[in-house]
Amino acid sequence: MKALEIYGRAINRAPWAFVIGILVITGILGFFIQNFEMGSDEEAFALNDEVSQADRRVREEYGSQSGQLTVLFRSDENVLNPGPLNAMLDLEEAVKRSDVQDMIIPSPNDPDGILSPAEIVIQSIYYNISLKTSRMFIGDTDDNTSISSCLDNEKLMNTFIAKGYSLTMEEKRAVVNGGVILVEIECLPSPLELVFPVYDPSQLPGYTRDAPMAKGLEFLLSRDYRTGSSTAGSALFILVTEPDLDPDKALEVEEKLQSLADTVEEDHEDLRMLAIGDEIVSKAINEASGSSMMVLGTMALVAIILVLVFVFRSAFEIVVNVAALFMAIIWVFGVGGILGFENNPSITTVPVLVIGLGIDYGIHMTLRYREELRKGKNVLEASTAAEASVGFAILLATVTTLVGFLSNVSAGSEGIRVFGILNATGIFSAFVIMITFVPAARVLRDRRRERLGRPLLRERKTRKDNPWGWTRKRASSLGMAEDAAPVPSGIGGINKVLSYGTKLAVRPIWVILAVIFLTGIGIYGAVQLEPTFDFRDFLPDGVEVSEASKSIVSDFDFSSEEGYVLVEGDVSSPDVFRAMDDVKRNAMEGKTIVSSEPISSPMEMARDLSSPASPSFQSDFNTLWHSNIDRDFDDMVDPDIGWQNVTAVYDALFLLDPERASRVLRKDTNDNYVGLVIRIPVNTRAGELADEVVEDMIHASQPMEELDGGELDRVTATGNPLVQKVILDDISSSQARSVIITFAVSLVILTVVFMLTKRALFLGLVTLLPLIMVIAWTLGGMYFFDIPLNVVTVTISAITVGLGIDYGVHISSRFMEDLDRIKDGICALTVAVSHTGSALFGSALTTVIGFAILSFAIIPPLAQFGQVTALSVMFAFLASVFVLPTFLLLWLKGNQWYRRKFRGEDIPDLEKECKGSIP
Repeated sequence: MKALEIYGRAINRAPWAFVIGILVITGILGFFIQNFEMGSDEEAFALNDEVSQADRRVREEYGSQSGQLTVLFRSDENVLNPGPLNAMLDLEEAVKRSDVQDMIIPSPNDPDGILSPAEIVIQSIYYNISLKTSRMFIGDTDDNTSISSCLDNEKLMNTFIAKGYSLTMEEKRAVVNGGVILVEIECLPSPLELVFPVYDPSQLPGYTRDAPMAKGLEFLLSRDYRTGSSTAGSALFILVTEPDLDPDKALEVEEKLQSLADTVEEDHEDLRMLAIGDEIVSKAINEASGSSMMVLGTMALVAIILVLVFVFRSAFEIVVNVAALFMAIIWVFGVGGILGFENNPSITTVPVLVIGLGIDYGIHMTLRYREELRKGKNVLEASTAAEASVGFAILLATVTTLVGFLSNVSAGSEGIRVFGILNATGIFSAFVIMITFVPAARVLRDRRRERLGRPLLRERKTRKDNPWGWTRKRASSLGMAEDAAPVPSGIGGINKVLSYGTKLAVRPIWVILAVIFLTGIGIYGAVQLEPTFDFRDFLPDGVEVSEASKSIVSDFDFSSEEGYVLVEGDVSSPDVFRAMDDVKRNAMEGKTIVSSEPISSPMEMARDLSSPASPSFQSDFNTLWHSNIDRDFDDMVDPDIGWQNVTAVYDALFLLDPERASRVLRKDTNDNYVGLVIRIPVNTRAGELADEVVEDMIHASQPMEELDGGELDRVTATGNPLVQKVILDDISSSQARSVIITFAVSLVILTVVFMLTKRALFLGLVTLLPLIMVIAWTLGGMYFFDIPLNVVTVTISAITVGLGIDYGVHISSRFMEDLDRIKDGICALTVAVSHTGSALFGSALTTVIGFAILSFAIIPPLAQFGQVTALSVMFAFLASVFVLPTFLLLWLKGNQWYRRKFRGEDIPDLEKECKGSIP
């Protein structure tokens, strides 16, 4: 307190120097805000655990997952009607004629890199017609030995299939709209005709029943379609692109694709086509949320200013305090820019503490300053006294909260470390600015008013004989000097309401029972909460492209996610080679695996190249496969293959398609095969099935795990879905650890400080007790109000601790200060709650209103964050003024009993109430 008093006197001697100093620091730090990377970076949460490291090795050594551009087709009738199918063909043709084609890469399902329901329907029809034609033709030519000697049903069918993979756009339209396709047959002098009737959707079940490629329709059509049906309301048209496209280039391509879709849409009524990609969705979200946040931000600022008008009733105080808040936020992001930090979702919460604690500091400093002026002190004396008294409570709250947030520095995730450092920076910035800039600016203004003889405060209407009647009467009965008694402070009506906290304190049993009941309910709700990560939560409501993105997850068995089984060691081992089939079998048993999408592995690539029915078929590789791996042509890996057989297959893969092979197989500098990855398509349903995906991937990796320790060095189930689960678990554990550390350190600090200054050993523990209840109430409130625990709202415990400690420390510190003056516990508690409670009310009201307005944001996590923050602040305030007084009074009774019992001191019992009324 002495140090703060000295600091206050220094400000009084040279206020201009401190004001200019703060402004200069703000200007310098403001310059560095431009270095703060504002783009949200998923890598900010990356950990160094085994799963995350393995995921990074897959991306670095084997390449990232391919990108995708999607066009959502919606029809009021049926997207499997000829009209929508023709629209898909029109779009495919337009894409191939545009520069969008340059971004497309081939996929195992389609050499053109385009996945379309129209293609699958056409292939299914083509397959059935060609199969029927083949059987009819071979049956008609059994007696023709010149033909049958070079052509059988299998060879003819393979010829048809090869043709099917290379249909022209006109031939594809012939399949849908009716027509003839000519197929060159090696043994025939003229092409064979395949005749296609006009496509009728009602006949689709017959086409898809036997067609092997028809299963893919369940992946590209909405869930109202299943194999065997003929209708669907929506469809996906997917372009496979290069991974990690430059964002600007990706946006250009996505907008071009939308332009092509709009042109095609003009020719097809009752059909809506929307291009969906990361960048075009982000642009729409930013435009919508930017305008929304501008409106909400203005509303919040206006609301906060109106509350400050009610609390301060001074335009100068409002302007200075709001300016101080803006400067504190500039300090935070300026420091972030200097340290090279990048943005992540949890940083959204940083300004909350700056605003919540900053305005709290400002209100306390201002109201205490006015209280000192009413005692008859001049400007310099009042400013110094306010700095020394309430500044001490602010310092305590700041130190304890700083330590708690800095405990996040030990977290495994960089995003959590950044979250802790920036929150600590924000709290420290708010503290420095509020005890420096605001008092200095106020001294400059009030010294001038003092010199000119202008009143420093508005006169209060008080009773002539008793300006603070009940406390002065009590002070007089205790023999106190009149100038030592409390003076009016805060807002009378609020003071009167808050005094009920003391009236409740004299009936502790009812307060404790109520607290136990409410805390029990809160704990019940809290244990029901589970951390979730659903990217749909971050898509704004009412924006067409974001609603379409939600529809893809909600209405389709679509997945752009991959899980990996990373195998490291000597993967040329026959046992490892055989185990790849076992991994696939285990994977297909999982309920989160997308069965309509192919699994990628060296084994699957080899089977693809050796299968005559595949568009990637290579006859030379087929010969090599059957001479090394499947000699008896039973589609099984022979039991007696050796290392040289496996190596021969791997060498051929790199020879035929080195780019595709390098995505699943790795060689060292000596051309030894030292690793492979099995890429498994999974669907977490936007995080809903995250736990199930982890279980399925671990189950899939088991066959390789059983070989670990022999030829293999390491087997790891990994991939982005598994990494996201690890990150979310780490965020939850980090926040829990931070709260525990904050409690422990705060308890030590408060215990030491209160013991040294007030000889009160257990006062620190008493001050922190309501905070435990507030956290339970807040988490329980989240459950009952259906607010999810995600990467944004998971930080609420830390925010609750930050604000809750501050509120509690102010009440306890003021109580001890008033107890020293009044010498009566009940009266001291009433005065403390009334004085400090009024300031806390103003602080809490500004924060609650500001973030209640945020609950109307169109970005759901921000709306949820606004709701839970408002809820948390309200609970922290109510606990500090209606629950903490009961604990303080119980502590005081216990302390007095101890002093009477063991020290023999003559201390009167506490009275039931402090006589008198609040003016």
